[in-house]
Amino acid sequence: MPQQWSSIFRVLRSAAVLAFFAALIFNCAGCGDLANAFTDMTGTKVPAQYTGLANHSVAIVVYADDSITFMYPQVRDEVSSFLSDQIQKNVPSARLLDYHLVTAYQDQTMNWQSLPIKSIGNHFSVDRVLYVEVVAYTTHAAGSSDLLQGHIEANISVYDTQIPGDGQEFKTLVDVYSPSNGPAPSLNADENTVRMDALNEFSRDVVHNFYTWRNTDQDQQQGQENTGNNESGNFTNQ
Repeated sequence: MPQQWSSIFRVLRSAAVLAFFAALIFNCAGCGDLANAFTDMTGTKVPAQYTGLANHSVAIVVYADDSITFMYPQVRDEVSSFLSDQIQKNVPSARLLDYHLVTAYQDQTMNWQSLPIKSIGNHFSVDRVLYVEVVAYTTHAAGSSDLLQGHIEANISVYDTQIPGDGQEFKTLVDVYSPSNGPAPSLNADENTVRMDALNEFSRDVVHNFYTWRNTDQDQQQGQENTGNNESGNFTNQ
């Protein structure tokens, strides 16, 4: 066989083997981790928008007004918990302050929300403050008591406590609906599951700003449709 045809044959054979294993991974039961790993290698790389959490101590501070906390008194703990998990997983060099210390400080400090964010970070002797101003936090579709759809919208800011001025270094808006393709009848879902799903998507989208990740077709579709905790000590160290 001529050398040219032999090279072409080897290329085609390699492509066929790769396609076979890709199909096997995505279709076999119990192969979710392999499928995720394969997808991670094939997605489009998205660079971090802000890298200042890595190798620094970080406090997560969540603010929600009375209209939200009246309906969802656990909002600060839930948002902080999910964000902590995502940061620990994807920015492991960040040293997270136990968010329970922050919520206790908020409960004990009158008008804490009027304080400069950087001063709250200095109170806890951290390098960065991840400040989350929750604008919307619901489990029902607008105007409906029978249709469930999680909605979390928040202004996200990062403050550097070690620089002059107010210290704000990063700001963005994250707005998530779950299910992203529309409300679900309450007979087919429950509020807790809908809220947990929305929190998972919200925290993922927030933390995507802080590390380089790969955007799969599924992530792109969800992005178009949408415009666990460490109890030992004050900091989590990864």
